[in-house]
Amino acid sequence: MKKLSTFLILLLISPLLFSCQQEDHEASIKLKEAIIVYMCADNNLKEVADLNIEDMVEGIDPDADVFVYLDQGEKNSYIYKLVPDNLDATRGNPVATFENLDSGCESTVAKIIDHVLTHYPSETIGLVLWSHGSGWMAPAPSYTNKSFGDDNGNDMSIKDLTVALKSVLSRHNKTLYEYILFDACLMGDIEVISELKDICNYIAASTDLILEDGYPYNQFMKAITNKNDDLETRLVKACETYIHYYINQEKTSKQFGTLSLYKTSEVDRLIQTMNHIISTSYMNYNNLFYNGEIEFFNHTPFKDFMKTVEAHFTEAECTKLKQSISQMVIYTKNVDILLGRSKAEDHCGISMFIPYHYFYYDLEYYTTGVWAEQSRYGVILRNSINHNIN
Repeated sequence: MKKLSTFLILLLISPLLFSCQQEDHEASIKLKEAIIVYMCADNNLKEVADLNIEDMVEGIDPDADVFVYLDQGEKNSYIYKLVPDNLDATRGNPVATFENLDSGCESTVAKIIDHVLTHYPSETIGLVLWSHGSGWMAPAPSYTNKSFGDDNGNDMSIKDLTVALKSVLSRHNKTLYEYILFDACLMGDIEVISELKDICNYIAASTDLILEDGYPYNQFMKAITNKNDDLETRLVKACETYIHYYINQEKTSKQFGTLSLYKTSEVDRLIQTMNHIISTSYMNYNNLFYNGEIEFFNHTPFKDFMKTVEAHFTEAECTKLKQSISQMVIYTKNVDILLGRSKAEDHCGISMFIPYHYFYYDLEYYTTGVWAEQSRYGVILRNSINHNIN
């Protein structure tokens, strides 16, 4: 009976032993590049997530190593390693399963990336962050919109997300992600870009809405995993697939959108230029940005960066800012008319926060951000608001 029990025990634990051995084997193979797609879909996008994964599988290069974390609000969430042109093999064999994770929390983002890099060490890392978004805005309950992510109403601030992403790099002896691409609305503001500038080489984001279709992942993944091109070329081509997809929606209500690609090593140049202008200018900024005629992106307190400054800065100052932006924004395009509010030639590729009415109470949070502090924009913002409410 004891022998039988021992045999049964060995039989039961053998899969666990094999699993551990398999993970050790995986960890011994260093990948050239790991692409991690983080899908926070415990919200009204859960059905779209399935379609996006199907397109990813169709588009990836056979030699690419793409990992997708998917949380759709069920008890379990999963990490899948995409198998090219084989959706059943991808979805039927998750490489990791988790119980009761809150994907709207920055610690979960860190946990998922940690897991992938522990079991699949990689020379370089690219991130796609997929969910709802609302730019720099503080997370609920201090503000009703999402900053990034939405797990049944839970979300995270960009500041907290940045700290979490940086901690992963430190644990794995790395300094930078190759890129962070946002498949989420309104993440192309200077405030978000400034927070993330020191942990990645490139950022792709939209200053406006991204429709629920998101990126056209069959073409997008084909571009991003094409190892015949250098990284920047791959990213530009990936952005082009987004624009082309929505250009071709002329017979639907989906023919709009914008996407930009930012080179983060040039962000400090723009910050320093703005700082210098604010520090040396004698202009009166008391009425800066506060009026009832501001055109907002999607009724949010964001406006095109250059449209904002051109209304209040001198021509010489604007020229300096444009020069800095031209070095930082290496790709930006719109689909004809941006939600009927801004034509393509009017858009510089970055948005910026503007105070207006009920957005006052976010000022304390806002002025602690990298952009607000380092550019001194937070100083003139505070002065403008104080002038208008006193």
